[in-house]
Formats: sequence, C-alpha cells, structure tokens
Amino acid sequence: MRHLAKFLIPALLVLLSACSSNPQMVTPKLEQKGVLKVHPGLLGQPVPPELREPEEKRITRVDSTGDGQTQVVVKTAGKNDTPPSSLGSFYFDLNDAKIKPEHMNLAEEHARKLAANRKAVLRIEGHADERGPDGYNKVLGMKRAAAVKQALTSKGVKARQLKLVSYGKSRPKVKGHDESSWAENRRAELIYERE
Repeated sequence: MRHLAKFLIPALLVLLSACSSNPQMVTPKLEQKGVLKVHPGLLGQPVPPELREPEEKRITRVDSTGDGQTQVVVKTAGKNDTPPSSLGSFYFDLNDAKIKPEHMNLAEEHARKLAANRKAVLRIEGHADERGPDGYNKVLGMKRAAAVKQALTSKGVKARQLKLVSYGKSRPKVKGHDESSWAENRRAELIYERE
C-alpha cells in the first residue's frame, strides 16, 4: 500500500496541475494590405500641390471698442500677412544671448506691430537647451529675453509693453538629445498677451 501511495500521490498532483487553467499568450499577427502611404514631406521629398496646405487662411479677429460696441474683422490672409502672435522666434548660439543679425528683421516687424497698437503687451519667454544646470539655464533664458527686449526698445517700443520671463530648459520646443533639437530649444519666443 505504501508503494501505491508513493506513485499515486505524485500522479494525482501532475494530473491536477495539468487541469488548471493557464491562459496562453497569443501573439496577434499584423498584416499590411495594400501600399503604405507616407507623406513625402516626412521623407524629405517635394510635396505635390494637392497635399500642400492652402496658402491663404481666413483670420477672424474681434475688436472691442471703448463704447461697448464690438467689431468683427474677417479677412483672408496671404503668405506675408501673419498675425503678430505668429511672427516667429529668436534663436541663439550655445551659451550665448546675442541676437543674430538675421533676426533683426523680426525685431523690426514686432516693433512696427507694437507701435501701431500702444495697448499691446508682448511677453518675451527666454529658453535654453537641456544641457547645463537649471539655475544657469534660467539665467541664460532671462539674458536672451532681455536681449530681445533691448532690441525692441532700441526700435522705439515702450518698455511697459514688454514682459520678460525665463523658463530655462523646462519647456523644450523639441524633445531630442541632439544638436538640431538643442538649436531649436535655444530661443526667445514672443507671445502677445494683449493685442
């Protein structure tokens, strides 16, 4: 009887364990039918006209006059008619806060917009790339914002129309760890708080 129990108990355990439910992982098969289409712009190729964004866009702006009346302005914007809040950013070299000569036209354009509307307020946000300590990048971002402010005030913009803030490396424009990403993140962005 002892010999029978030695063989019977392990056999029952094996049998019971075989009956337990273990779900099998099934790997789904992915199939691609047809041709995989990728936008040619992502491949660095010319974009055909039917895939390009329209050059003209409609801009709607609501102006409120002081007498309680509201005026709605709708116009079609062409390539050279951009709203002031989308006039671009200033980009800087590594560890530098000097405005590049090619950005002076951008400063002049913002100065014209601000001169046309003395109530407009422009926030200049200084940014840095991910390299370097936080404290250093905050100071560098502020120096970049101050350089843009100086360029604008030298063109006649009132200092009361400008606000400066530094985000250092905390708000990257491009998340990447290479030179092209870092170059995009070394910038000063101009945002109109009130137009």
